[in-house]
Amino acid sequence: MPPKRRAAATKSAPADVDAPAAKRQKPAAAAAATVEKGKMMKDDEGNPFWGIGGQNRRVGVSEFRGNQLVSIREHYEKDGKMLPGKKGISLTVEQLNAFISILPQLETYLASKKVTMDRPAYSDSTTTAEEEPAAVEEEVDEEEEDDEEDEKEKELKDEDHEEEEEEVISEDASEDEEAKKKKTKERK
Repeated sequence: MPPKRRAAATKSAPADVDAPAAKRQKPAAAAAATVEKGKMMKDDEGNPFWGIGGQNRRVGVSEFRGNQLVSIREHYEKDGKMLPGKKGISLTVEQLNAFISILPQLETYLASKKVTMDRPAYSDSTTTAEEEPAAVEEEVDEEEEDDEEDEKEKELKDEDHEEEEEEVISEDASEDEEAKKKKTKERK
């Protein structure tokens, strides 16, 4: 059995040997360092990051040896600075693309376990959450109008092309007839 630690006695009262050690309190700066979930910020090196909630977890983008990395990592405070911790992962763009490609399968699996996921709205990043539905509807309407205009242009081109083909065919037919007439005259 390990020996019991003795707490240093203070002048006012003797130390209680069996008393549990006081828990360390988080400094006020660490609580202030917690970032707002989903809001883009920049670290001390100018790299963008987004808070994802809980225990100073962040998603950040940085560069290492010429490669862009996306990191999902817990951070801790030391000397008033937030530093990346051991818990986390850094992905290259190639690895991130592979991860994104399996997300539909992951979502399907989680749905089979009765877990739902919020789907992000991939639109202009400058729009706010309230503006997104209207912006998406406007984009859909514009795309439909563009598709209709493209379809009309295609039909007009097809009609023009058919008329040109008919003219070429009729010209070819009349040339053939003239050539046949010449040959028959020459034979006579």
